Amino acid sequence: MEIEARRRNATGMHLSDHDLRQLDALSSEQGRILLGKALADLKAARERLGQNPTNSSRPPSTRAPWEASDADAGNAQETPASSPVAEAGETPAEEHSEGDSPRKRAKRPGGAGGTGLVLQQIKHIYLERRCDCGHWTRAEPGRCAEEADWRVALSEWHLAGATLVAFICALTQRMRLSRALVREFLSDWLGLELSTATINQCIHEAGRAVEPVVEAEIHEAVRDVELLYADETSWKEDGRLLWPWVFTCATATLFIVGRRSRAIVRQVLGETFRGWLMSDGYRVYRDMDWRLRCLAHLIRKAHGLEESFDAETQRFGTHILQVIETVIDAVYQARAAPPEGGLREAHAAMLNDLLAHCLRQADSRHEKTRALARELVNDWDTSWVVLDHPELPLTNNEAERALRHWVIARRIGMGTRTAQGTRAFALLASVIETGRKRAVSPWTYLAEVIRQRRKGLPAPPLPLPAT
Repeated sequence: MEIEARRRNATGMHLSDHDLRQLDALSSEQGRILLGKALADLKAARERLGQNPTNSSRPPSTRAPWEASDADAGNAQETPASSPVAEAGETPAEEHSEGDSPRKRAKRPGGAGGTGLVLQQIKHIYLERRCDCGHWTRAEPGRCAEEADWRVALSEWHLAGATLVAFICALTQRMRLSRALVREFLSDWLGLELSTATINQCIHEAGRAVEPVVEAEIHEAVRDVELLYADETSWKEDGRLLWPWVFTCATATLFIVGRRSRAIVRQVLGETFRGWLMSDGYRVYRDMDWRLRCLAHLIRKAHGLEESFDAETQRFGTHILQVIETVIDAVYQARAAPPEGGLREAHAAMLNDLLAHCLRQADSRHEKTRALARELVNDWDTSWVVLDHPELPLTNNEAERALRHWVIARRIGMGTRTAQGTRAFALLASVIETGRKRAVSPWTYLAEVIRQRRKGLPAPPLPLPAT
């Protein structure tokens, strides 16, 4: 009986089920070979078991509630002096000393149950009149003309008013409530009975209403910037695997759901994008001429190698971390006091040594070592752009923060059910996050867009950033 050298099976293990069934008939030499494979499998299994958001590409949402939250300290973050400001609309809770009472919120007159919400029922009467000449003049509800790929009407002939539709979008998109829970909320707190089909229709109608705004303004805004952040994650549409992409800058955020391909990047940015694009190591971004590589992703992966059970892999991970830490320190120092010479030249010997190490490890037997070494080689120039331009960011945290709320929504709602629902989701998310970027409420604007589009009029322009 022979134990042949096989490629790893689909589980990534050296040993197959067939190998394990032959344990009782092994010679001593075969036993030593088997023991080596079993040791490699055990190390790989322990490394996978120890993966977490600080040492792999796993998102923070995969961390169990009882795991330490401070373990994310391994992520590369900006220093407090240069860290991004808190997201618009999010302010820390007020602290009160003993004996002080927190400020009471004023109630709106007529608010039901102290919620501050007022439900109004408006009766629209459409009349017709006959002129002396015999002509009849008839008033009718406004209606937007039909548009391709939309099966939902955009009309004033609707049970829900524009403000109520915006409120339903806030409950579903921002508060992540299901259609059934929105129905329960409206019934319990406002005494309003709407079916889940009507609620779903409201959300799709709002998505259709804001589509011209997204296409004309938000899409254009992310194309015409000096620095853009991009990221993507998985999404399910009726069981089909898709990918929500986010492209965000200082004043706008664009979401688009589609396949994980270069075509999406080119669809959004076109062929003439000349700004800096900050991204992770996904290969579809490598076609961009001016690209920044997120160092936080490299740090997490290097931490994973440093925690490996393989000694050579540990040394490689430590080496990468030392180089990245040196680069980050040099960038911070350059921001405080620009050096006389170039940073890349000053650290050329260190980088050349790491590059040689990566080339040697590109064919390593350790899977994670081999993958990270090749990733660094493929992204070598973009990984160290910050040495030439210290003012540029070190991480892709802006894009990851923009995706965070929608990742949570995916975990709660398990994605969308139809192509129209996916389209409405991405369009509404773009308007909501752009409003937050500009420190303005998206809900008042959303209601006005719905109101105007129901009349067949153009959508009003996006509010300018708050000053």
